[in-house]
Amino acid sequence: MGLAAFGSMAMAGLVVSHVGAAVLSLGLCVYVGRNHWHQPLGRAFVGMVGMTTIWMVASIARLFATSLDAFVAVSVVKYVGISMLVPSLLVFALLYDGREYLLTNRRLAALLAIPVASLPVVATTQFHELFYTAYETRSLASLSVIAIVEVGPLYWVLLVYIWTIFVVASALLVYAGFRRSRFYRSQLVFVLLGVLAAWVANFAYVFFNWPHAAVDPTPFGLALANALLALGVFSSDLVDISPAARYAVLDAIEDGVVVLDHDDRVVDVNDAARPLMESNGTIGEPVTEVFPQKITGSETGGATTVELTVDSRRRFYRRRRLPIGSKGSKKSVIVLTDVTAETESQQQAEQARRRLRQAIDLIPDPIFAKDLDDEVLLSNEANATLHGMKPAEIEGKRERDIEPEVENIDDFDKYRQRELAAVKTGGPLTSEEELMGPDGKTKVFKTTRIPFETAGDDESAVLGYARDVTDLKEYEQELEATKERLERTNEELETLNRILRHDIGNDAVVIGRLAQKLEQHVDEDGQEHLDNLLDRGEHIAEMTTNLRNLMQAMLDERSELEPVRLDTILEAEIESMSASHENASVTVDGDIPRASVRADRMLSSVFQNLLRNAIQHNDKAVPEVTVAAHDREESVVVEVADNGPGVPDDSKDDIFGKGERGLQSKGTGVGLYLVTKLLDRYGGTVHVRNRVLSNATDNRGVDDDGRLRLAAGAPATEQGEPDGSVFVVELPAVTGENR
Repeated sequence: MGLAAFGSMAMAGLVVSHVGAAVLSLGLCVYVGRNHWHQPLGRAFVGMVGMTTIWMVASIARLFATSLDAFVAVSVVKYVGISMLVPSLLVFALLYDGREYLLTNRRLAALLAIPVASLPVVATTQFHELFYTAYETRSLASLSVIAIVEVGPLYWVLLVYIWTIFVVASALLVYAGFRRSRFYRSQLVFVLLGVLAAWVANFAYVFFNWPHAAVDPTPFGLALANALLALGVFSSDLVDISPAARYAVLDAIEDGVVVLDHDDRVVDVNDAARPLMESNGTIGEPVTEVFPQKITGSETGGATTVELTVDSRRRFYRRRRLPIGSKGSKKSVIVLTDVTAETESQQQAEQARRRLRQAIDLIPDPIFAKDLDDEVLLSNEANATLHGMKPAEIEGKRERDIEPEVENIDDFDKYRQRELAAVKTGGPLTSEEELMGPDGKTKVFKTTRIPFETAGDDESAVLGYARDVTDLKEYEQELEATKERLERTNEELETLNRILRHDIGNDAVVIGRLAQKLEQHVDEDGQEHLDNLLDRGEHIAEMTTNLRNLMQAMLDERSELEPVRLDTILEAEIESMSASHENASVTVDGDIPRASVRADRMLSSVFQNLLRNAIQHNDKAVPEVTVAAHDREESVVVEVADNGPGVPDDSKDDIFGKGERGLQSKGTGVGLYLVTKLLDRYGGTVHVRNRVLSNATDNRGVDDDGRLRLAAGAPATEQGEPDGSVFVVELPAVTGENR
């Protein structure tokens, strides 16, 4: 074979290689454009490969340029591909690494400024020689070609710009690949090999004019890069699954994600799923050896909840296994959603529901909740029993549907109308209802219906609770009957009081006066009988007065108490008793304080009966009665002392007729019983103690135990010996402005 023939074959090989690389790049552009144009990464990839194709075609066309003008014109086309390829590569790298937020319109314009400005510089290089400065014709195989032997400063400016962008884009691709899982590093291998091939070819041409000054090997490197990128696209779905997309979809979500290949081997695990891996499991092994069996099922589709132990704590996950890839692909992904909080909340809600059910079923009164569609939302045991059913049989049903099954309750519509009325008014509505239970007994319920809105859907509903007031109604009826009896008794007491006051009282007075007139007509033998008659008359008059006062006190129990001057009433009763009993001595020890107590007109009967009792039940020739009063901070104490026989200790309570025996007790009479009744009404107290005389010169004042020391009024006995009785009355004092 001659040299010419070899040259022709070499040239033919050079042309075929360029054309083949261009066709491959063009085919790759068409494929990616048709299948992935909707994705930004796909569009960037098409732009990058398209610019590579332009570079390749212009490089082969420049070999056949026969004039310098044609050579420069083809060079302009070539630099369209060169200058625009690098920005396309940077955009691709930014999208591949998930930094699309950096691709603003202003930054893209700045990125394209130098490439766009370089095109008119290349087109006019013959005039200014700032880009290409010297050319010469050289032989290439059997062809004479134009070669560039010297370049200007703007050439190096554009070259530095292109290499800078190339370095940044390559670094982004390397960084993106190494910080992702190894499943995506196969993509990185293809990308790096393609970038390395282009770098080596371009470096050899720029600095060593290899293999020839007229032949730029960079398109061959780019052809190899495109082939490797095509392999990456077809084998690894480079455009479909970029590391940036993987980061955004997997590591950025909270769900655990496990990616499986067609043999169920683990090819990727995001951060959320890593804590679930077995301690000895590694990526690349079958999923059954990497994860617990609960989450490695082969079925796809529906979700199941599994319970796992993570870091010694029980957790719940919703597991789903979904197919990925093209139709018929056996690849899949397991998605694990942590539903611990939701599941535990549901468990707590279920536990709370059971506790609520237990609590409301313990309530003996019926409780229910219904919506406006008449559906029973809630019913406790008591309410269901009232219908002759169980809670589970009534809840979730409309009352109109269960009405035929309930024989003991009539007119359900009446209750529906009351529920609608409660919702309309917007407040609680209470009504009394008579219902017959399944046992046939009629009961009375006080039912309160409260409107509310159901949680979640804000639908209007009614909560009702029915209190069984059957016993209360019967009690109220008994109270009403008792009230009527009391009113009749009061009327009878009023009548008896009038009889005592007018008839018996007047007759007692007449008897006393007639007996006094008889006194001058009887002899000594009849005087004793006349004295007995006078005593009996006085006793009848006294009994009549006390009984009348007692009945009046009973009739006045409902009247209001008001402030009364105690000193005024006490002084009046002392003066009255002194006047009516001339043979007795009634004195006051000290001053009676000006004090008010809360009482009524019957307060005078208290002191009247105490003074009369001190005189009438006295065994001395001259009964001596001493009255003393003392004003304390919150009460007033009045003591009535006598020199009588005293009261035995075992009778100190009985003389007031205390206890259930009332007037039938062994007291001294109605008077002291009346005293206790009145003091109980006034909030006061009364008790009796022995009178103890003191030989002290000054007998006035208060003992150490808080009791008053009264003047003896008679020769003193030995100090400490009892001599008579002291009745002590204590009443709450009226203080402040009401005094």
